[in-house]
Amino acid sequence: MPYKDIQKRRRCSRESKRRARARQAQPEFRAYIFPEQPFYRIGPNAAFEHGLLILSDSKLQEMVEAHREYGRHIFRVALVMDFSEE
Repeated sequence: MPYKDIQKRRRCSRESKRRARARQAQPEFRAYIFPEQPFYRIGPNAAFEHGLLILSDSKLQEMVEAHREYGRHIFRVALVMDFSEE
């Protein structure tokens, strides 16, 4: 049992907390702009609104970046979202 030995208890506690943090990881948000066609739809679940598209789903992000207009008319925008309370 890990609770008899203080070192094992600490190690188990650290591993448990590490696993819990990994499960609660924030998704990566990516933003894209398409100024030439502000209401363009890419697939059934991704549509630009006023030229801006913000996604957190990695499959949709890959779909946008594989689109033929990506790099020519569709561009990725740096998006900084800090949810920490300081």
